[in-house]
Amino acid sequence: MLFSVFGSPIAHSLSPEIHQAFAKQFHLDLTYTKTACSALDFSRKLTEFKYVHHGVGANITAPLKQHAYALCAPQYLSARAKLAQSVNTLYWDKNNNLVGDNTDGVGFERDIYDNAGQVFEHQNILIIGAGGAAAGILPIICAHQPRAIYLYNRTQLHAQVLAQKHQKVQVMPPNFKTLHWDWVINTAGQFDLLKGLNLDSKQVSAAKFYDLSYDKTRQTIFLEQAKKLFCPVWQRDGYGMLIEQAAESFYIWHHLKPDTKKLFRKGAHYD
Repeated sequence: MLFSVFGSPIAHSLSPEIHQAFAKQFHLDLTYTKTACSALDFSRKLTEFKYVHHGVGANITAPLKQHAYALCAPQYLSARAKLAQSVNTLYWDKNNNLVGDNTDGVGFERDIYDNAGQVFEHQNILIIGAGGAAAGILPIICAHQPRAIYLYNRTQLHAQVLAQKHQKVQVMPPNFKTLHWDWVINTAGQFDLLKGLNLDSKQVSAAKFYDLSYDKTRQTIFLEQAKKLFCPVWQRDGYGMLIEQAAESFYIWHHLKPDTKKLFRKGAHYD
């Protein structure tokens, strides 16, 4: 059985080793590869993956999640994918229809609530970025009844479009100095964004910093910046979310629930 993760950049992805580790738990014989592609050649490479290489399923990462959503007919999108309008998990049904799902939200929720023991209820939450990753986690955050959710994005129009899809979400105006944040969540990848926010250290004195990105050798750029600028009392990268969303994808494809804790014990992030 052949699976792959599609995106750009893709060399850093840990998805192949995670899915191989899951497969070993059930003695499954599968191959999981990485496919580098842009939005321009995504559809062609996905078609080749299915019909030339006989691929079974695929994970989708930046910047292709919303493109994957657009490739699926509405009747073949899960409720989670429709809510996020973003797809990170694909497979073909018995009639070769392309089916799209989104496991980012549930993976994020499990990492926050089950693995980290944290909550969003009655919290002020600042989300950096307004792409497919932000779209994937916003429905989950909204469902936990936070006090306030604000989006910050370099292109404000993108933030406005995403915010309009969620009643509780607002776009953060420039130099916003009145709220004290409980969470600062980065969904925008490895970019220098904290300095552009011009946050006052008093605003984030008790904030938890979470980065959806991960780095297997060091802290992410976002978390390094947070530590340098604000000395946060709590911070976490997206390694746990990666494992949990992968486990949900694995379940969708194989109808088997892997033990994610075995990978945490092996990882350098949370020993």
